[in-house]
Amino acid sequence: MKKIVKLLALVAMLCLLLVGCGMKMEIGLRVNPDKTVEMTVLSAMDDELIEAYLSMEESGDGEGSGEREYTDEEKWAFLESSNTVTMSGEEVEKERYDDGTYKGYRTIRKADDIDTLSVEGDTVEVDWESISESDKIFAKNGDTYMMHLTLNESGEIADAKAYSEQGIDMQVDFTITLPNPAETHNATSVSEDGLTYTWNMLTSESVDISFKLTNVQEKEPVTTTDNPTSAGQPLVPPQPAEDQPEQNNTMLPIIIGCCIGVVAVVAIVLIIKKKSK
Repeated sequence: MKKIVKLLALVAMLCLLLVGCGMKMEIGLRVNPDKTVEMTVLSAMDDELIEAYLSMEESGDGEGSGEREYTDEEKWAFLESSNTVTMSGEEVEKERYDDGTYKGYRTIRKADDIDTLSVEGDTVEVDWESISESDKIFAKNGDTYMMHLTLNESGEIADAKAYSEQGIDMQVDFTITLPNPAETHNATSVSEDGLTYTWNMLTSESVDISFKLTNVQEKEPVTTTDNPTSAGQPLVPPQPAEDQPEQNNTMLPIIIGCCIGVVAVVAIVLIIKKKSK
């Protein structure tokens, strides 16, 4: 998140010309029932702000020409070059974001277990500008997880507040979604199902939340195709097939007996017919 300050500095240069333009920043955490965690960092702008920056860059005079329209390809090229979000962790992905009003990029970091992001104790302090690069963001005491996110008074949030006061529509939020309701929190708003907590970072002084994970789901075991077992159960060895030749030998006398009986009946019938003549 630190490098986004450069982009916000650009917004400050355009404030006098771009009243009504908008920028959206959001950090989100999702804790799943199996204890996996997803962190997303979103940075997006509306078309007016994107086009104003491209125009200013093209004219080179800091004011912009405003004489032509820009293609989606040019807009996405600008957004990709300006997306400088860095995240720690091995499983990091980046994807486009377009909600019809804002375009940008969402960077996603995944962790296999919330405990790998936690430290034992009552508190661990994390600040807004470094959370995406932090290895530890939760404190854990027993089965209770806690987060305390602080704001840097001279950092990005302070800049965003200043730009908002000058007429730029700045949306800066932090959200966390849990598999069950939190025990304590100071969120700005809570979803109807009581599982998603949102902080307006332009009005909040800090992010504080504590929660327990109930009804934790076990992760599905990983199976491979070269494993000759199914669900961990050994294969039952096949039963030896019955001796087919022996079966045939058993049936042969019966078949021969039936044939002899049929022949005998036919012979008797023929003899009776001859005598009757």
